[in-house]
Amino acid sequence: MENNPLPLVHNRANGLKNAVAQTLYQLMQTQSIDDISTRDLIAQAGIGVTSFYRHFRDKYDVVNWLHGQLLDQTLFRLFEGVDYDTATRSTWGVFEAHARFYRNAFSSRDVNNLRGYVYQETMRTYETILQQHDILLDYQQRVALELYVSGSVELTVRWVQEGCRQEAAPLLMAIKMAAPDFIRRYIE
Repeated sequence: MENNPLPLVHNRANGLKNAVAQTLYQLMQTQSIDDISTRDLIAQAGIGVTSFYRHFRDKYDVVNWLHGQLLDQTLFRLFEGVDYDTATRSTWGVFEAHARFYRNAFSSRDVNNLRGYVYQETMRTYETILQQHDILLDYQQRVALELYVSGSVELTVRWVQEGCRQEAAPLLMAIKMAAPDFIRRYIE
């Protein structure tokens, strides 16, 4: 198992969610999210079925919630004044530090998988950056942004699935260089 503990925010409101996330994280050190039954997750976490479904829709929602917690501490710090390069490096640092978990999460083909969640959150991040600068996208720009985000997410997933062997910095630079001009000027 990976020695790096999950950097979760520990508070009373997140207690049960953290316990479920930690349990799923441990299970995903050796198996894909698709191979873990929700019943086994609930039993291993030592909670009731009702408690689980009060907080999560399914096991994929747990993975996405967990990743969202990690984004709050990395990528989303962009909105607190952290520069783009630092925010993206710290996000990829989390992928690398928890490579087994992310490899087993990204291998899912479920409709609610982490790959889709990362795409949605990446789109939302760029849309927020553009909104902060009062930029409205026309149809072609919107399609260009979708293509760019799809490509950057796929590159990220491939990097994780290949074991994070390649140095992250050149890949992050390539992702940044590939950004459409209308977004690149705001992430330089």
